[in-house]
Amino acid sequence: MRTAAVALFFDELEGLAADLVGVTIALFDSDAGARIDAHAIKHDLGGDLGDWSFFLCGPRPMVAAVSEGLKKQHVSARRIHSEEFELR
Repeated sequence: MRTAAVALFFDELEGLAADLVGVTIALFDSDAGARIDAHAIKHDLGGDLGDWSFFLCGPRPMVAAVSEGLKKQHVSARRIHSEEFELR
């Protein structure tokens, strides 16, 4: 996502997350220089990432970078699930 203003369904996702225990929404505004990566995920979750499962969806370069970062944090490839798309 490029900016908070164009985040699809952001308000709806926040509303759903508010009703679910243990679910939070983290917004990474790339126009403000923010990027999601394994270090940001580890910071938010704390501790060892190896026990978590991850579901990634986004442009191929982002999915590849986050996947590789998670593997470096000792996350098994079988715990990383992804779907890629291309923005045009």
